[in-house]
Amino acid sequence: MRFTIFSLTISILVIVFSCKSTPDYTLKNDKCKEILVPERINNYLQIDSIFANIRVIPLETNNNCLIGQIAKAQFYDEKIFLLDSFRKLLVFDAKGKFLYNVGKVGRGPGEYPEIRDFDLDTNGNIYILTFQRIQVYSNSGRYLRNILFNFVTSDSKIFCNPLEFSVKSDGNFYLWGGSFGIKDNSNKQNFAMYEMTEKGKIVNKYFPLKYNTTQGFERHRFTRYNDSFLIEPNFGIDTIYSLGKEGLIGRYKIDFGNKTFKSTVPEGFTSLVEFKLKADYLYYHSVEGFIETSDWIYFRFTHQKKVYNVYYSKVLSKTFVSCIYPVVNCRLAPRWITSQNEGDFIGFSNSHIVIETQNECKGKKVLQNIINPKVTDNPIMFICSLKKY
Repeated sequence: MRFTIFSLTISILVIVFSCKSTPDYTLKNDKCKEILVPERINNYLQIDSIFANIRVIPLETNNNCLIGQIAKAQFYDEKIFLLDSFRKLLVFDAKGKFLYNVGKVGRGPGEYPEIRDFDLDTNGNIYILTFQRIQVYSNSGRYLRNILFNFVTSDSKIFCNPLEFSVKSDGNFYLWGGSFGIKDNSNKQNFAMYEMTEKGKIVNKYFPLKYNTTQGFERHRFTRYNDSFLIEPNFGIDTIYSLGKEGLIGRYKIDFGNKTFKSTVPEGFTSLVEFKLKADYLYYHSVEGFIETSDWIYFRFTHQKKVYNVYYSKVLSKTFVSCIYPVVNCRLAPRWITSQNEGDFIGFSNSHIVIETQNECKGKKVLQNIINPKVTDNPIMFICSLKKY
């Protein structure tokens, strides 16, 4: 798991700009709110300073709903929607009872070769992104229709092979392809992100591509806050962008102080392995997992092959940084945050971590309503209510 998380966070630079720089398109020159991350980061999670309460819900385990690794979680009308390793979309109720799968792998109506990403609209309809189409289902999992597009042919005016997407309130879609599948960008006319209508027409372009990119495991490019989408950056970018009625603006600048990434990617590169290893040794980088609520912000970053959690109190203007293994005095919290629901942070923990923690704590029960967890059990969901201050 440790190797997996590190490999997910090392994404390659898309475009070199921040709140103070000038990209290749019009970006409103609003001032970003700065979030300062201190250099001292090897701390234990300050549970009592961040969380008012932590509740846990074990997810039902049976042969119809076995979960490998959760890539994304969303919530709607007392239901939990979980994307498992891009092969299954599972639905549980608020108590962790398995309800149904949405579609299945195959070639028939309502089936898909893979799930690249999923999203829900304001009515609870389910949208699944797969190769060259978006499939739409009712909230109960009934297949409704296909939305087709093809931006990978030689005669297409753009090239976009999206791996992540989100549904807008007006029915359009944001598609994030990065450089996936692009072999030649010498004309520098490709973009990492597009807005598409239900008819498959591109109406907006964002983030002109200068470099190749890779994607992380988590599908977390777009998160919602109020009436806007928050778009998290790639390797080398410490700015979180907001996209809504006001257009695309820089919303938050993550300030790592003396550990801010200062190098530039060499021109004409084909591999960044050596460059990135040097950068990882010197700097804090790869902001990901960004989530905002009315009072708190959460994100992660990487340094020297380790991942760190950041909890930022908007009320206190204070940053809490901790290691990724948050076991303090045999009190267990989620290793990292996956999503939010009604202002609570949501995280998941594999059952083997609970078992290992209990063993380290000499058999002490670390979660009150979890009885004799098994290694083969599905993950446990943490619902973390945050301090209001």
